[in-house]
Amino acid sequence: MIVVARIKVQSGREAEAEAAFRRLIDHVTREEPGTLEYRMNRSRKDPTVFVFVERYENPAAFDRHGKSAAMQELFRTLQPVLDGAPVIDVLDEIAAKPAG
Repeated sequence: MIVVARIKVQSGREAEAEAAFRRLIDHVTREEPGTLEYRMNRSRKDPTVFVFVERYENPAAFDRHGKSAAMQELFRTLQPVLDGAPVIDVLDEIAAKPAG
């Protein structure tokens, strides 16, 4: 299961958002074995746009991630810096080139 999340923040608040995202990634790395991949990216065209590419073992792992205390804390922190609602796409992987 693949998830692509696009999050736009207010101009000038990018560093604050990135710090919050990094705290979440630390949590995901330590506490979410069902989260197989979690990549934070920033748009070259618009540095206020962060794009996450996530891969989960199954829908239950994605559900646990979304309901985690760390995710709830992230959105409490980000609420004042967001520029619109996040756009979340849930995808079924069809084919891929394995990493490594």
